[in-house]
Formats: sequence, structure tokens, C-alpha cells
Amino acid sequence: MITLRNLSFSHLDSPPLFRSIDLEVARGERVLLIGRSGAGKSTLLAIIAGLVPDYVPGELSGSVERESDAIGIVFQNPEAQMVAPSVIEELAFALENRGVARGEMRSRIAGVASRFGLSNFLARAPAELSGGERQKVALASAITLRPEILLLDEPTSYLDPKATREFFELLELLPPETTVVMVEHKIDEALRHATRVIELTGSGELTEIPFPEGFDRAAYLPWRLKRLAETRTSGSYAEGAADGNVGSGADGPMNRPALVRTVGLHHSYDDGQAALLSVSLALRAGESVAVMGPNGAGKSTLLAKVAGLLRTGPGEVFFEDADSARLSVRERFGRLLLMPQNPEHFFLREIVEDELELAARIERTDANGVQVIDGAAGRFGLAPLEARNPYSLSEGEKRRLNLACAFLDDRQVLLLDEPTFGLDYDSFETLVDSLRALSAAGSAMLFVTHSPELAFLVADRIVFLERGKVYFEGTPDQARANHALPQSYLPVWEREPWRA
Repeated sequence: MITLRNLSFSHLDSPPLFRSIDLEVARGERVLLIGRSGAGKSTLLAIIAGLVPDYVPGELSGSVERESDAIGIVFQNPEAQMVAPSVIEELAFALENRGVARGEMRSRIAGVASRFGLSNFLARAPAELSGGERQKVALASAITLRPEILLLDEPTSYLDPKATREFFELLELLPPETTVVMVEHKIDEALRHATRVIELTGSGELTEIPFPEGFDRAAYLPWRLKRLAETRTSGSYAEGAADGNVGSGADGPMNRPALVRTVGLHHSYDDGQAALLSVSLALRAGESVAVMGPNGAGKSTLLAKVAGLLRTGPGEVFFEDADSARLSVRERFGRLLLMPQNPEHFFLREIVEDELELAARIERTDANGVQVIDGAAGRFGLAPLEARNPYSLSEGEKRRLNLACAFLDDRQVLLLDEPTFGLDYDSFETLVDSLRALSAAGSAMLFVTHSPELAFLVADRIVFLERGKVYFEGTPDQARANHALPQSYLPVWEREPWRA
């Protein structure tokens, strides 16, 4: 079905990503392609799809053979493939290009929209949807084609835990002859549906991993993060834990003034759909709060309202005692930094090094005399990439650049939207260590995540949103004790026994 022979590729003015690799994928195989972010996994999918070098510039040699041109591809960033003004037109776009009859088109769209829970979104513009909802649209668009080859580049990166599991269950409904090659960092779910596992190494080689008997789950799955949980301390939140008054110590976060408060926060979009309904919360210095919930629950909207990207009314958002509605843009963003869901929305410069320097704003050295920029670049594995254009990086590298800039910036409040997007497990561990360090230094963090592992490793409090309302707010321990969160929102090591 797919044959690669003596394949080599390098981006323009960059070292080769891989040299002389060979690969054969038979009809009906489900191949999981793993490797560190930046190893070239997304590029390899683009080559198989025929997008290189016409749409992804670089130097390509070797041969690519496909037994079918009926190829569906889902990109890592769903915004990269949204072209139509409404969801129904997005689902119809590829079918129209293929000349599918109108009646057949309607039948396919209705069936896929129902399976993906999109029936109520067909008239909406993709830009009005949450990241997870857009990802569902991208997946549905690919599947309406009934492809013989389906290429998936982190198809669940924006999906909540329940939707992630449902997506992989939908893959089981594909015809058995459909060939699937997927890149996925949520390996615990992907392994349930893979027939082969292939690793693209940092040296640009493809290595077949005997599966399942030869796969070292402890090295790849979130289980390796369990040891971080064993070192997790709640910092000043630990004071008072014995009597239930968590964080009530003399210098505990609960006794510090709130840097940010929302009071009865509401938001409705132009079509009248309510995104937030009377959300009230407080964020204090040195405190880390995770916002979780299903796709479309209002999580990103909450960050956008706090940041002032969406209009707020008087008395809804306060920075300390100042009403946000009366603050200038300079006053508001002098206090906070927003890292958006799409990594590219954060970039302002043409060179990685310039992005880092802009974030640092002034030259600074740490206690050991090391330039802070060099330290951040090293921490997030960006030193070899400093001369690159940010837009030429892989999605995981883009996110690591976002995080390095957030780490460098000296703001009171950090708002992070899906900070684990595109990250491999090594980078995930760096993120956990970095967020903990920022909290210890006094930064207040409000972060949206679909990763229960990140929430339980970093957050002092968890806020669970559903349909725009706060359904639970409390510490991770309270969430465990009260069974307040759905089972799928617990870390993998708490909801499932480890199968060696």
C-alpha cells in the first residue's frame, strides 16, 4: 500500500531530518509512528501524502509509492485545514472536489456529523468553535472521503479525554482494509488500536519496535510521569491539609490577596450560544489553577475574557482591586501573559533567538551568571534552533518556544491554553518542572488542559467547567476523595492498572 525507498529529506538551510530510510506499510495496517518532537514525524506524513516538496519546501530524494490516491490527512493544528465559512461546507468541500453526487454527499455528512457530535454545529463558522471542536471537524472531513489511506498527525491533541477515547473507538469502525498511519503522543490510547509501532529516532532512522512484546511501556506511557507525582508537594497548600483547611497557613495562597478575580462572568457568542454562565474564581500569587472540562465547555473563552480579548463588563474581572473594564490594554497586559492554544499566534519575530530576546526584554543573568536567554533555550531544547524561523519549527518545537518565552517573561499572571500541545514526554517533564518553578517564584497561573496528568502534577486547584458552568472546584486530593471528576479526568496511573 505504501512503500518508501532510500528516502532522504532536509528543510531548506537545515541539516537532514532523515537519510536513506525504507518503509513498507501493508493494506489495512494501523501504524503508530512515535519519536521526539522535531524528529520529523509530521514531515514524513506530509511526504506520504504527496505534500512535499510542493507545499512543504525542502530537498527530497528517494521514492514514494502508494497503491491508492484516496488519501485523507488530518494535520496537527486543525486551523491549518479550515477553508470554508461553515462546518457543513467544510465537510462538503473535499466531497465536492471529488465530484460526489449531492444525495450521497448529504448522506455521508449526516452520518459523520452524527458520529462526531457535530450535528448541532453545521451552520456555525469553524472560527467560532473551540480548538477541540475544530479538530473534530477536521477528522470528520477526512473520514467523509472514505479514504483508503488515512494519515493522522496528533489527531487528539485538542480533544478532551472522553472525546479522545471516542475518536479511537471510531477508528475501529473504519473498513478493515483502510491503512492508517498516525503520529500520537497519547500513546496509552493509541496502543490499543495499533498493529505496528515504528520509532523515528533523533538521528533520522526508522526503528521497528516489536509490538506488543518488545514495547517498553514504562519509557513512553504517562506511567513514567508517575514518579513525578511521587515527588509532588503542594507547597504552602500543604499547611492545614490535615484539618481540611488547605492553604490556610499564615503565608498560604488562600491568605494572599487575589491577583485576578472573576465575578459572575458571562459570555455569549453572536449566535446566542452561552459560553460562560456566572463563573466566579480567584487566582493568587504562587497559585496554579487548572481548568478542565469537555470540548466547548468555555475553557478558552474564560482565558480570553480574563485577558481582555473578549469584552468584559464592569465588575466582572478584577486585577487586584482594579476593574479590568477600566484598564488600558497596556495596563492589563503589563500584568499578564497569555499563551494561546495555537502556538503560532504567539510569534512576533522572524528568528527564534529574537523571540527569546523579546520575551526577556532586558539582558539578565541568573544566580550563576548564566544569561537567562541561554538558560531558557537550553531548558526547552531550543539552542540548536535559535537561527530558525519560528514558523518553520515542528508544532512541538513551536510550543516549546512559547513555553520558553513564558518562562522568560516577568509577568504576575500567566494564562496558558493547552500548554502540552505537541509535547513529547521529555518535554512534558520539562514543562512540569518549569511550571512548578514559576509557582515557587510567585507567579500565578491559570491553565487550560486536557491532560489530567499535568493538572494533578502541577495544579493547587482544579476548576471543572461544563456547559459554561463551574461544576467542581477544589484541590486534586478533594477531586480524588469525592470522586468529583469523571473517571477519564484522573491521571492514567489512578484510573487503570498498569499492564506491563
